[in-house]
Amino acid sequence: MPGHVHKRSHLTKGDKESVLYYAVVELPRVNGKRRSDWGKGFRRKKDAENALVEKLSKVNAGEVIARSDLTVADCLHRWLASVVGSVKPTTLDSYQRSIDQYLEPQVGSVKLQQLRPANVQQLSERLLANGGRRKSQHPVDPHPERPLAPKTVRNHLNVLGAALKYAVGMGWIASDPMSAVKKPSARRSKQMKVWNADEVAAYLQATSDHDLSTLFHLALFTGLRRGELLGLRWEDIDFTSSRLAVRQTLVLVGGRPQFGTPKSHEARTVDLDAETVDLLRRWRIAQRCFLEGVPPSRDLVFTDAGGSPLRPDTVSYWFRKAVERSPIERRISFHEMRHTHASLLLKAGEPVHVVSQRLGHADVGFTLRVYSHVLPGMQAEAAESFSSLIRAENELRANEANQG
Repeated sequence: MPGHVHKRSHLTKGDKESVLYYAVVELPRVNGKRRSDWGKGFRRKKDAENALVEKLSKVNAGEVIARSDLTVADCLHRWLASVVGSVKPTTLDSYQRSIDQYLEPQVGSVKLQQLRPANVQQLSERLLANGGRRKSQHPVDPHPERPLAPKTVRNHLNVLGAALKYAVGMGWIASDPMSAVKKPSARRSKQMKVWNADEVAAYLQATSDHDLSTLFHLALFTGLRRGELLGLRWEDIDFTSSRLAVRQTLVLVGGRPQFGTPKSHEARTVDLDAETVDLLRRWRIAQRCFLEGVPPSRDLVFTDAGGSPLRPDTVSYWFRKAVERSPIERRISFHEMRHTHASLLLKAGEPVHVVSQRLGHADVGFTLRVYSHVLPGMQAEAAESFSSLIRAENELRANEANQG
């Protein structure tokens, strides 16, 4: 990195000449503009030379950077542009909403080089307290400020943190202000609600004549995610081997339905019981009738009356309404049908790795963490089984000793 000692003369108040020496370092160009760091002046040239050596060392270590007028908002949008194509469209959409609704309204106008850990910590506290100022998606929002869950706040801070790391790499800031920030714990605080077997049977009976009854049944009997169900095609179902393949998912990106890869980025197969296979066969015939022979869009198993893809939020709405009209007192969300499927399987003694595979989890450890509430009872059974095994062995040894 080039640098030099520059001699400059000044006139004092008494019109006397005063000489100062400056340690001048050329910094990396920003937007093609040349930048220099001068710092303070020294009366002795030797002091300026020593300062130059120290400053060059800091510049090479990335501790000294050129002054910039970039704001936090500029940084966020430039980082977002840099990850296009490397993340899923749904992930990119979530980043964009985080920036637009929370980060930019809160800290977007702050100069990037003036952002301090205290600013980020205050942002975290405001989001936890009332959601902070945000750009509402609705013209009239009766609740413009809502407290955010710790996990949600942590997700927003992760977006900001990724942008700040990018800024460090680009040489816009010398250090990451996020490194000193304490993020809120992302541990689960919401109690998971699931149905028992009686409630599942009661719900299926109560919704047997619902237009989406087959979809509800498949959700409960397979544990598929909502987007996986809506992205399911007839070609993905093998009626001969009684299994389906999860190859694509339907999600909303910018408010519009879009197809993508499953959450794990990998396809998986899910085995089906005979009742579910028969129900799907009958649904295929019914779909052809109400679509009057017109093939459904993209060969989808579940569509609206016109054959177009169903919107995820619409499906959740109809599920919620169906639950409210059913005799079941326990209210669960659409996603909690997936939890219900897993919990009932685990309670029935199915191996954890089998349940994990059906759900499409990345590893068994994640399944164990999510469904730890089911395991205490299973552990009690395991403890009793182990005790019985050892007790039987002791009795066998005692009998052998007596006979001897």
